[in-house]
Amino acid sequence: MKKKIIILITAAVLLVSVVTAGIVIYLNQKDKIWDLKANVPEEYREYQSYWLTGGMIIKCEKGYYVIDSRMQGNLICFWDGKSDTYSPICTKANCSHDNKECSSWFDNNSTYGFCYMNGYFFYAYWGADAMYLYRADADGTNRKELFKICDFNAGEDIGYYDIHKNHIFVTVHCMDEEIDSYIIDYNMELEGKEGYKTVITETENVPEIRDIVGDKMLYLVYNASENKTQIFEYNISDKSSTCIDTIDEGVGYYRYIKDSYVHTSATGNYLVTPEKGKIKLNDSAGDQLACDSNYIYIDNVPVFKKGHESEAEHKVSIYDTEGKLLKEVAMPDDPDETLLCVFGDDSRMFAYDAYIDYFYVLDKNDKNSVWRKIDIDRN
Repeated sequence: MKKKIIILITAAVLLVSVVTAGIVIYLNQKDKIWDLKANVPEEYREYQSYWLTGGMIIKCEKGYYVIDSRMQGNLICFWDGKSDTYSPICTKANCSHDNKECSSWFDNNSTYGFCYMNGYFFYAYWGADAMYLYRADADGTNRKELFKICDFNAGEDIGYYDIHKNHIFVTVHCMDEEIDSYIIDYNMELEGKEGYKTVITETENVPEIRDIVGDKMLYLVYNASENKTQIFEYNISDKSSTCIDTIDEGVGYYRYIKDSYVHTSATGNYLVTPEKGKIKLNDSAGDQLACDSNYIYIDNVPVFKKGHESEAEHKVSIYDTEGKLLKEVAMPDDPDETLLCVFGDDSRMFAYDAYIDYFYVLDKNDKNSVWRKIDIDRN
């Protein structure tokens, strides 16, 4: 009998211990705003640096998300990479996809900057007194405010965010000359602990993040009064910043390609390699430049609409990583719009306009590929 009582007491103590441990874990985690688990392959936990889309088209495990932007809000859609149509992610029967009851619909014009990361959608929300970072599940549900990106009441005018693995990089621009602009690295693995928040730069000029690959991040600081741009490389692991380039003019695009860089400037488009230094690709300052793992792309972006006189043919020039021009690809001849090139990943290139119900796609790996039109299906 005594043995039975001891066993019961021991079991009760273990049960209390398990419950107590569970409560402690819950109390320690309930205020956590970040999911540290790897829910998807590593590729989809990294910054999608190659797109240059403003979040219009986003790669995911089974295809691509397409953000269909409208005057009233944004509709999140999905394309499987094969079909001739793409559809809203909402699966509700008879849904009109234009109100808050729809999981595809984000009905506030202040919602912008969508990205897909680790199985979630992230986006910024422009409130009355501040900008906030939000998160939603991959089906558009469970939308949650994470934290404040910038505070208008503190003289901060606009905030941006970039996510790479478990780091959130927040850039804040302040127009007030008395208040510095800045970039902060939030390491979510250390949330609530020492080292969680690292100020990368504080400057009276304009800082902008341009690329993130592996353990390194590129950002630039433009001094308007001197018309000079400094390019910095930030090491995420040791939290150090190094100036790697200074350009005596404004710079737009600046990205990694393998162990080199590509960038735009007022005098043209350039490739910078360790062996040959700076190589000029062309002389045009108004082009849109991008790269994937294998090639450099330049869209000449003719500044005209159909019906206006122009001698410019809309085309994309494709270069190898040594700066050699390989070929030129004509952009789709759309009857209604002048499209921008969305350079995409290593397999596809897109042509897109934010306010129409279709896009074009080109297979990069098929030398005989032609532009194919993909329409929206709202059913």
